[in-house]
Amino acid sequence: MAGTIAADTLTHSTAGSLTTDYVVNGSAKAWCNFTSISSTAINDSLNVSSISDQGTGFSTPSYSSTFANAVYSIPTSSGELVGTSEWRLCPRSTGFATGSTAMACYPGAMDANYQCFEIQGDLA
Repeated sequence: MAGTIAADTLTHSTAGSLTTDYVVNGSAKAWCNFTSISSTAINDSLNVSSISDQGTGFSTPSYSSTFANAVYSIPTSSGELVGTSEWRLCPRSTGFATGSTAMACYPGAMDANYQCFEIQGDLA
């Protein structure tokens, strides 16, 4: 059965209310926690169907639901470096496309025990 719920505000019994504009425009449309040591594996995610290994420190996540355009934001990503407990920002995102984004963990291309990112944008 398919249907539509029309609402301008969502209200939780103890957590308050927010407009549906926040859900549509302001919440993460994709996020992922993955490892890139020896092989790339997703630990947990939302709207990420797979991640391909593009070489040491480089990966490309693909999205289950595509974005409306290639003008979206990856506010931050981070990774715990192999053999250390050191976390680095992995901000280099290039090759924005509606169905995937090329990403890199820097300084110096390095694989990470855990790499995390989230994406803000409009879904198709």
